[in-house]
Amino acid sequence: MTAGFSRAIPVLDSDFTEDISLVQTEARTVTSTPWPSRVFAPYCDVLLWPTFDISSTAAAVKNKHFTLAFITADGGGKASWGGMVPLAQNFYSQYISQLRQLGGDVIVSFGGANGQELALVSSNNLVAEYKSVIDMYSLTYVDFDIEGGALFNSAANTRRAQALVQIKKLYPNIKISYTLPVLPSGLTAEGVAVLSNAAANGLVIDVVNIMAMDYGSGPAPNGATGMGGYAISAAKATYAQAKPIFPSVTIGVTPMIGVNDVQGEVFRVEDAAQLTQFAQSTSWISLLSFWSINRDHGVIGPLFASSRIQQSKYDFATAMLPFELSASVAKTPVPAPKLPLANIPGLYNWPSTVFAPTIDTTAANAANIVTMATTVGTNMYNLGYIVADANANPSWGGAHGLPESWYLSQIQQVRNFGGDVMVSLGGPNGQELAQVITNPSQLKNQYQNIIDSYSISWLDFYLDGAALTNQASIDTRNAAIRGLQVAMPNLKITYTLPATASGLLDNAVYVLTSAYNAGVRVDVVNALVAPASVGATLASDTTPGAYTTAAVQAAYAQAQGTGLLYFKMGITPVIASQNFGGKTFGSSDANVVLQFARSTSYVTYMSYSTANTDSESQVVNVLRRYGV
Repeated sequence: MTAGFSRAIPVLDSDFTEDISLVQTEARTVTSTPWPSRVFAPYCDVLLWPTFDISSTAAAVKNKHFTLAFITADGGGKASWGGMVPLAQNFYSQYISQLRQLGGDVIVSFGGANGQELALVSSNNLVAEYKSVIDMYSLTYVDFDIEGGALFNSAANTRRAQALVQIKKLYPNIKISYTLPVLPSGLTAEGVAVLSNAAANGLVIDVVNIMAMDYGSGPAPNGATGMGGYAISAAKATYAQAKPIFPSVTIGVTPMIGVNDVQGEVFRVEDAAQLTQFAQSTSWISLLSFWSINRDHGVIGPLFASSRIQQSKYDFATAMLPFELSASVAKTPVPAPKLPLANIPGLYNWPSTVFAPTIDTTAANAANIVTMATTVGTNMYNLGYIVADANANPSWGGAHGLPESWYLSQIQQVRNFGGDVMVSLGGPNGQELAQVITNPSQLKNQYQNIIDSYSISWLDFYLDGAALTNQASIDTRNAAIRGLQVAMPNLKITYTLPATASGLLDNAVYVLTSAYNAGVRVDVVNALVAPASVGATLASDTTPGAYTTAAVQAAYAQAQGTGLLYFKMGITPVIASQNFGGKTFGSSDANVVLQFARSTSYVTYMSYSTANTDSESQVVNVLRRYGV
């Protein structure tokens, strides 16, 4: 394995022993502050001599977070620093305490390239050993650097994952990252296997942190000037690999600054700036780091203690710190556990960009899905609307019970074309099930009934009118959805909510806040743009297309403020002319929206409401290009 941290472990001389004795006498007075949504935490090799003072660096650079390396097993299989310094010596506590007094905190990393991570040698006491480190330093974030032979040890990987499941039960809010070697093309097969092993054992990993370094000349022929680009490519590829395993995962990126272990690879300050700019614009990156803060200076020395390039002190920390400074303190997300996937025969591999026209199947002029699929070429649809019937059972428009042979036939034919459907609950008429079912467990069962009736892998909740003002039903719905996601981690959830150029309606914002509080993973916040229906008007010089894009941008900013971390945006204009103050949403408006969606990274879904009213297919012929 080419990726790995390189360092020298010093001989502990008498001065070092005296320093430890001073630390031993200091009482532990450590308190933790909440972690921001974006963290810059460079690694610090705490065993290098002289001992590195992170609190002094924090005061100088204004960086408040560091990753301390490494906890490994000593000769008796006990947790220790570098296999040499036992926890009983209370090593490094004074620096951690001083950093916390400045409002900062530390991540402690287990493993690394040298020594043995505890899972490699401990089987019966692994939870206790991890717990001893967490308790000693009052940790709320731990990292596991798995590289070299540890990658291939499936028994140790299983022990580690099972122990960390227990740790999460003891410390529900603790964050866990796995740090893994990477190539510009993504994780190695062994790295993916480590993640899959963790998921199979019920562990949710919060952050997959990649070691963006030491690729080799084959995978990275332009090591002299291309390391920033390679790190970005590696991050993108890793996210694509990790997200199917852990839907709520975020990515960390850790380059080796300056000269790497592999000859010809140099991560420059310019590369750090390039990576930071990318990370700032990427919602799924939550951590930037580098190896190591000990090396971030211009004094040429051995590779373990110097970047070996011309630079000023802390150039790299200064370049990457803006990533964290742009973040706010985040609430602790409640990730969806990776549990066995439910048996969904029709499970569809939805693409990353989806165009799915909304069809009100209960309307008198309902579009024929099969005809539309064959004439226009669109093979994904959002079928509406399931509401409660008189007996509080799910039904199409309150009149047609499930499963109803016509729906089964239409859905099957769409799947025969290689597409699929999502089902929309609620809509402009009738009562969404949560408005009449107050027990979350019973409501979950009714939602499950819908899923099972049509083998659905994506549910849309279209909330409008009374469904938006009933906060009790909103909370009940989110509790039920959370239950569905625990049993079916790959089930996609969309909230379709009314939006104007000023953003979501106030009651719509509450829907998302409630979802966050319930631990729901909202995949798509779909902005339903019909200004006239909510009393909004268009200026005389504003086109429906421009109004729609403004509404989506404003809604996105509001949704970010609710605490949700992993959502994307959807766009659904209601194209009937009365919804835009007499202005027709035509093909030119569709082009405006299409170009906006294609150029906006946080947009993943497009629809329009409804296909019933698009008699000449003007809009669909433009918007369908989004999914191509």
